[in-house]
Amino acid sequence: MGKIFVWGEKHKGGQLYGWNEIGMCSKKD
Repeated sequence: MGKIFVWGEKHKGGQLYGWNEIGMCSKKD
């Protein structure tokens, strides 16, 4: 926690993450 992910931003493992409609960080489909 403590980092805000945006769509298309790479996280550990090279996964793509983004904020969903309820403000939770989740993996981009």
